[in-house]
Amino acid sequence: MLAVLARELGLAPARIRRRAQMVLRELVHECSTSTVPFLRLDPIRERLQLGQATDALLAREAVVADLTRMLEQLSRQNPHHVDSEEEYLTQDGLALHAGVHVRTVRRWRDQGLVFEWSQCHKKLQLVVARPIADRFLESRPCQNSRGFRHDDEVKRLSLLDPEQAKHIPRETLRRWKRQGKQRDRAREDRAAGFAWRWGIAAHRWNIHADISDDTRRRRVQRDRVRRVQQINASHPVAAAPRVSGAPEAVLQFVQNRWVAHEMILALQPSSPFDLIVEAEDVLRRCGWWYPKCFVGTAHHDGALAALLSAILAGESVRFAGRLRIEVERAQHGIVRPWDTADPFGPLLPGFGCRRELLPDDLGTLATRWLGLEKEPPLSWLALCSDRGRRGQAEALRLILRASGPFRPWA
Repeated sequence: MLAVLARELGLAPARIRRRAQMVLRELVHECSTSTVPFLRLDPIRERLQLGQATDALLAREAVVADLTRMLEQLSRQNPHHVDSEEEYLTQDGLALHAGVHVRTVRRWRDQGLVFEWSQCHKKLQLVVARPIADRFLESRPCQNSRGFRHDDEVKRLSLLDPEQAKHIPRETLRRWKRQGKQRDRAREDRAAGFAWRWGIAAHRWNIHADISDDTRRRRVQRDRVRRVQQINASHPVAAAPRVSGAPEAVLQFVQNRWVAHEMILALQPSSPFDLIVEAEDVLRRCGWWYPKCFVGTAHHDGALAALLSAILAGESVRFAGRLRIEVERAQHGIVRPWDTADPFGPLLPGFGCRRELLPDDLGTLATRWLGLEKEPPLSWLALCSDRGRRGQAEALRLILRASGPFRPWA
């Protein structure tokens, strides 16, 4: 209905359009401040002195938005020159002045804030006078407290503590409330970590989880740090090894174990990937040397397991003499349980890789990285120093895929 009136005003003479602009300003102010939910069309048509039209009952919010657009269209046909002594604001200027986004200002235009086309600084601009904008802002409800509107609800939905809730988008919290769910960040990190360890393409996981690539990287990063910290905690080390006269395998094991312990203690959830990779590689090398320590009889191996525990506990050990004491204790039945298998390798990325499923160059790279029976594993960063970041990531993904549950068929 109002579209018919707008078309009729657009074709009217300039004198009638100027008068209609003044009437429209009054109508917009009256309708926007009214509390009546519906307005009739006839009184509006009569005040604009337009021809006959069918009466109708219209929603007040829709009437305010349509009248504001009519006023903007009429001002576009007859723009006026602004007063140089009065301050005028564009939409961007008002957004900066009010501390809101420009889209909020566009919504305000539908709620009774009147912008008009004017000749300002030799340009045709859609502006509003500063006093009019200030009156509109004062008439609105208090908007000083921005952020979440339902503090108690946010506290209930917060995962770790109420202070974390301010970092979660409001729409996300509302969606969780409707679904009856709470966010489990540890579970999200584990899922992203499994996807990485199984060699799933990054873009596929991003689409599946509906996350950005940066979010996936951070989740994988946190999961890898959590895993190496759990491995480190399950095999405690108290102090730097102090041992003399030990075989090479024992020395390599305890030294690498202490280096890995120090590197893992220094890791943070936001540590660079290079530090995480290096800590994993030292643990893998430590696990490779561990079975090489056990080359004797059962009593000898049991005594050596007890001796290794003493060395990692920080005791000062002369290897040959202390080993004889532990062997005698084992012969008298004082034997600690031990396992000669690698305690770290099965928990690290790449374990169980089917190297025959990889191309020759990647198979060689995986062999040198994961180690052979007689060759210890090497550092991934040293092996891939000639590859770029993307090349390293893709090569690692293919190696991990050959060791995960989604490995290609041979």
